[in-house]
Amino acid sequence: MIKQAMLTLNESIKSLSFFEKIAGKINCQVIDVTNKAVEETANLIIHHFQKNEGTVN
Repeated sequence: MIKQAMLTLNESIKSLSFFEKIAGKINCQVIDVTNKAVEETANLIIHHFQKNEGTVN
């Protein structure tokens, strides 16, 4: 059981590292959605687009 949990943790860490590498290469903003409602996340995305690319229709 512990061995499987460690494998899963290691796979997660590798996936996160890969994502961070790709996101950095394409200059992608990452939004932490931990403990956020869908509406709060949507507002962050809308604010980002309004600030950087004009208004969102």
